[in-house]
Amino acid sequence: VEYNTINATGISNANYADSFIDLKGTRAYIRYNTFYRDGEVKLSKGIAVIDRGVELSSYEHAIHDNTFFLDSDGSDINMVDAYSGTSDVYAWNNLRIPAGG
Repeated sequence: VEYNTINATGISNANYADSFIDLKGTRAYIRYNTFYRDGEVKLSKGIAVIDRGVELSSYEHAIHDNTFFLDSDGSDINMVDAYSGTSDVYAWNNLRIPAGG
């Protein structure tokens, strides 16, 4: 996933829809994107990495050089959340605006 603009407006929080992107497979590259919260209160994660409990699930992901605009009240939102069972999830050079969280 490269060079996209992703807006959280309208995220429902139904069926775990609470992040910009959920990664559940293998070897995904998320880079050079811009993410906007735009006041969406149902956004609780930036990018979620989730193990599905099956072979070859959720490893070797690279998340880099993205910009996350999370609004001033989004300090509790992590840019990347990797849950138990995931491995080799790398995140670097991502920018959070405003800083913090």
